[in-house]
Amino acid sequence: MVAFAVVIVLAQRDFAADLEAALQSVKLQGTQFHRALILTGKKHDLYVDTKQSVIRTVGDKRGVILWTENGFMGPGQLYFIWPEGGRNRVQHLDRKNDMGWTSADFYWRGDTIRAAGVGYSGGNWTWPTLYVFRKGPTGWKAKQVINEEAELSGGCSFVRSNGRVDPNHARARVRLYPKHLGSPHAGPHLLYVYDWRFSSGRFKLTSKVRQPTAFAELDDLAGLVRHKQRKTFEGRVPGALGRKLWRVLYEAREGYYLNVDDVGNLTNDLAKAFVISEKWKVSFQGRPGRWRVRSVTRLE
Repeated sequence: MVAFAVVIVLAQRDFAADLEAALQSVKLQGTQFHRALILTGKKHDLYVDTKQSVIRTVGDKRGVILWTENGFMGPGQLYFIWPEGGRNRVQHLDRKNDMGWTSADFYWRGDTIRAAGVGYSGGNWTWPTLYVFRKGPTGWKAKQVINEEAELSGGCSFVRSNGRVDPNHARARVRLYPKHLGSPHAGPHLLYVYDWRFSSGRFKLTSKVRQPTAFAELDDLAGLVRHKQRKTFEGRVPGALGRKLWRVLYEAREGYYLNVDDVGNLTNDLAKAFVISEKWKVSFQGRPGRWRVRSVTRLE
């Protein structure tokens, strides 16, 4: 295993060295640049898509991030290409894991690269990922790696205001399994917005805000049932409707299984109607932050 890892590192260095040689006296844009990327990639059995695999850095816009992928060198390999001392330099960026990565923002200024994107391990499993690379005497190294928990990330990027990127503020929209209900991998899930701030050379998670969806309200009600907080529950769903829903959630508490009923799409986290235990349909009305249970009906 160690020997194989060494082979991969050497292959990454060989590709970086060959690409650096091919890019001397070449502007880091345009036809000649793209041709050098493609030909060097072919030499090392790497596929380079010059439309999808080349990302211009923000901040100092002279830098370029190159993605390469093949089964030998692993998923989502990153190379940084930048001008320095009258030459074009190339170095592999070691992300300290072998997970895939996509949908990324890269900010470069001086001796620091900050990156915000989405990691994946196959299928639909994705999560917010942040990196800080710093350049030292031996080149660029990862100084911080964040892989935040999530069942599915709707994106992670630097916050933009009036078209300007704020590299000190990263934001992600993620989906998490409910706390008190059972739900399949496809959903529905709880929606959250995560925010990180960059300070003292590191990203720090500053907030996790759950979005006020109808599904979040249903999960809260299931939590009240699970913890036997009947009085609080009746304050949120009063009368006969509340008694009926309490009974439905209580009887299903050992094995909730939900899906979205009225839209026929399991991944609709914003739905207003849900099926519980394949027997009951619970519908909501209102708006975010002010959801009310509209009906609890038995399915035929």
